[in-house]
Amino acid sequence: MFCGRHATPPSVDQRYEFEVIDEGRTKMTGCPLRILAARTLLIFLALMVAWSAVWLLKDQLDQNSTWFQSGLGASLFWQSAKFVVWILPAWWLILMSGRSLRDVANIRNWRSWMCWGTCIGLLISATAVIPKWSQGKAILPDLLTYATFNVLVIAPIFEEFLIRGAVFGNLAPALGFQWANIVSAVCLVLLHLPGWWMMGVLHDKLAHPLTGVLSVFILGICFGVATRKGGSFLGGTIAHFFNNLTA
Repeated sequence: MFCGRHATPPSVDQRYEFEVIDEGRTKMTGCPLRILAARTLLIFLALMVAWSAVWLLKDQLDQNSTWFQSGLGASLFWQSAKFVVWILPAWWLILMSGRSLRDVANIRNWRSWMCWGTCIGLLISATAVIPKWSQGKAILPDLLTYATFNVLVIAPIFEEFLIRGAVFGNLAPALGFQWANIVSAVCLVLLHLPGWWMMGVLHDKLAHPLTGVLSVFILGICFGVATRKGGSFLGGTIAHFFNNLTA
């Protein structure tokens, strides 16, 4: 069973740090905060098993059909898989906490999350743009392909909706911002492990953490700050977009 929703929607200030009563429960759902956090992490671990299976399925499909190897076929596969394995569980996690899409998106506060996401995103991008510019390398992608669209649009939206909107949003009431941000950043790293393993780069990512696991972890921390300060997962999404644009 999961915690049912309260009839009264959360206020703006409750979206990432729910109002808590004496028993350590959210007023929105009556759910004990630690139980909500524990269930969130268990569901994420189950999601990781499913995500690993998706990569194994993709490998089998590639061996039997060239249509899934690149272009439209690969793009449709990954978008469909991410929707089923990431977005649907994320939506369930959000409902468990008593929140709605309106709460995690916080469109009315668009100036705040747009500003924070852009500022943090540009700062992150500068760490890639300056070295590329000094070496005379291309800064932006040359062509807009299906793969590029996935990297620039689908990945930031889907990953941030899952990691920041759902996981971070459910952990913050029990753990506080700092620990929730750290744990959700670790979850972002874990989300990349199956792909690195299947692409044969996992050892390199672990052996060279500055361009691998540590880099993704630090980015996750930055995206979490953009989400917290902007009051919406869209703040993290915008920062994520700028990072992928110049990576």
